[in-house]
Amino acid sequence: MERRYPNIGKLALLISISQFLGILLNGILGLFPAGLIGSGSRGQKFHILQYIRQSLNLPYKEGGFWSDAGSFTGQEFAMAFLMITTLVIAIIGLRQRESIDGPSKMSADSQREQLESGQVSVSRPGGLS
Repeated sequence: MERRYPNIGKLALLISISQFLGILLNGILGLFPAGLIGSGSRGQKFHILQYIRQSLNLPYKEGGFWSDAGSFTGQEFAMAFLMITTLVIAIIGLRQRESIDGPSKMSADSQREQLESGQVSVSRPGGLS
């Protein structure tokens, strides 16, 4: 059986998994990217929106790149919403299509046997019985 939308489903599943890992490792545990890049330490989560705003020379909050992990902020709620949405898309896209079977062609001998045994009835023209 083939899938409904395999490419879209795989991409959506990849996005959903990455969002789940982002929430788990960054938002809840504070393991990645804290301590590996930037000035954050273990147990702190990185706020990507502040970094993007600074990179685009938009107003941003000083010292707002890092905060304590474990508490949900708008970033984690947005990631959870994106994760759930892409997971639903992945489930729909990777679902198997129903197989459509056409009518099977029976041999003349098997049709004759069914007619003689009474499994198939022949009605009169016009629907009168």
